[in-house]
Amino acid sequence: MNMPRTLTKAEQVREQLKAQLASLSRLGEGDRFLSLSEVCAQYSVSLATAHKVVHGLVQQGYLKAQRGKGYFVARKPSGGDLHTLFKTVATPAATRKILLVNNFDEVALPATVMAGVQDACRASRYLCEIVPITSEHLVEAAEHPDVAGIVLVQDRRDTLLRLIEKPKIVVGHWNDPNDGVISFVADAERAGIETIRHLCGLGHQRIAMLVGECDETMTESFVGQFVAGMRRGYQSYGLNWADAHVQASLKTDHRQMVEQFIAMFRNQQITAAFVPAWSTMAVLIQELRCQGLDVPQDLSLMAYGWSTTLAEVLQPPLTTFDLFVRDIACKATEVIIEFDRDGKPLPRNRFVTFPIELLPGESTRSLY
Repeated sequence: MNMPRTLTKAEQVREQLKAQLASLSRLGEGDRFLSLSEVCAQYSVSLATAHKVVHGLVQQGYLKAQRGKGYFVARKPSGGDLHTLFKTVATPAATRKILLVNNFDEVALPATVMAGVQDACRASRYLCEIVPITSEHLVEAAEHPDVAGIVLVQDRRDTLLRLIEKPKIVVGHWNDPNDGVISFVADAERAGIETIRHLCGLGHQRIAMLVGECDETMTESFVGQFVAGMRRGYQSYGLNWADAHVQASLKTDHRQMVEQFIAMFRNQQITAAFVPAWSTMAVLIQELRCQGLDVPQDLSLMAYGWSTTLAEVLQPPLTTFDLFVRDIACKATEVIIEFDRDGKPLPRNRFVTFPIELLPGESTRSLY
């Protein structure tokens, strides 16, 4: 018997893009599709691979290219156009839907979140429909009789979610308790504890935290859980906590905070830092290099975020945490489906936390 051929990476991305295009019911002919850079970020492929895949969709007539403007929908794939492995998200046999809500107009949907939602939908034969959080039809789409509930990607913008009566679970933190949103989150407080445990085990006793205003994934409650964990970590090692070591303000420009942070380092107040916001981390590493400082010889750094891939490509590879985002997104979707199909109660807690795992890199060093 002939076994089916394994798809190449480019073919997998092509079929995933076709499935995504087919599942976006509110994305019609003439609407803008993903850019090449968004395809690169969403599927972790090179620009050459992204160009090959998207150009192939143009040749097949699904997209059309406009010079200087990007790619636009020409024709949406049907279920029969998709590879067998990717038909579930667009199969007409399924009628119940999970809405995946994201700031699709500006930021590529995190591939891990979409993959997790589609894992659960595929297993239960539910549709996955992606709707931008900025859509004026979001409430109308969510209240459609075929919609079981919505899964959201963490976002700080104001929305009309409180008008939606269906189950709402966000993969990440959500500040407004009046929106009725349940947050499925990696354990940020545990990340703070494990940060101190790891760095103290390497001999560091003066550890700082840096968060700027630029990162949309940060909320006040999110930052507060990191700080609470670091406090507990300090206490467990019998160290004196210093509030001045926490440089965290979602209203202060991150470049200004980086300058203050480096000044604190030069005054020998710290030897290591936890920088959970990726955009702030990128600015910090760049500024350290401009000032002739080395990571980790001069300063040890620890990260936290959606992507462990970014931690691997930066030099040096960062010590970070695996947040198992795909598993969290899958579980969020399963909870909504079980509520819709079986009447299983939703979680009572507003925040449901999930385990994390420390991934040691080369950005932290021992002082011993």
